[in-house]
Amino acid sequence: MDPVLESFIAELTVFVKALNRSITGRESGSNKQSASKSCALSIVRQLYHLGVIEAFNGSIKSVK
Repeated sequence: MDPVLESFIAELTVFVKALNRSITGRESGSNKQSASKSCALSIVRQLYHLGVIEAFNGSIKSVK
């Protein structure tokens, strides 16, 4: 008997007022967290390519 391979799906649809349309992200992953992160990244990439958000140009400072 083969082991059962579980895969998780995360899906999110967001209405973007600036475009007057909805965008959808749907991704799978080996656990809930990785599926969720992939879905969020998909939404951000779509927003960037559609010109709704711009690239991050700041710096990331580490707190010591």
